[in-house]
Amino acid sequence: MKALSSNLFNCKIIGESLVIQGLRPFKILSSAVLNGGLTTCEAIVNKQVSAMFQVEECEEYLIEEMLKLGLNPQTAAGFLTAADVRDFAASHMRGEGLSVTCIATAGLSHPAIPGDDVVDDELNTINIFLLVEADLTDAAMVNAVQTVTEAKVHALNTLGVKSLYSGEWATGTTTDATAICSWNIGRKLKFTGAATPLGKLIGKTVFSAVSRSATKWLRRQSNRGTTSL
Repeated sequence: MKALSSNLFNCKIIGESLVIQGLRPFKILSSAVLNGGLTTCEAIVNKQVSAMFQVEECEEYLIEEMLKLGLNPQTAAGFLTAADVRDFAASHMRGEGLSVTCIATAGLSHPAIPGDDVVDDELNTINIFLLVEADLTDAAMVNAVQTVTEAKVHALNTLGVKSLYSGEWATGTTTDATAICSWNIGRKLKFTGAATPLGKLIGKTVFSAVSRSATKWLRRQSNRGTTSL
């Protein structure tokens, strides 16, 4: 899969960047390297870099890359990954008048759990972009981060991924990032936990996208003879 689109956004691979471009501005809550936090954006850039990329230079680097892509760095959220962005996976589901898309890129060279004695900061992340066609309150977007994380953990456990550092079941990698995007359309939603209709869609789409992108990464490593999970 090289591209996908909806009535609210387009997603495509341009060089070594996965670019999600909104057809209208969207509210976003994210841990982005550039323009993170709660803000309004018009695009997202997930830029592939070397695992040894110097993090201190990341904001300036992302601004330069966005300008090369013809995007406004002031209205685009920027992410970094050492995973091959061509191996992104996307999952889309509808139900009860709601529509959810999850796009994920997954690299598993440094799986971990919080509290591990991490001895490096190399990039190889699970980056998750959740696109919701609904009007989410700020609290609902925070709630969605929790639901996304729970679904990611479920995907990793199902794949049998364990921490590189402690050997425990991994909950992520050392440098994961998440973005929740909401277009102010439809009904206003205050809750997005696992028991809600939207939470169920979030759980299923995130599990599918993370599982499939992670499987692509594992397959690449297996072909290279470097998989140790």
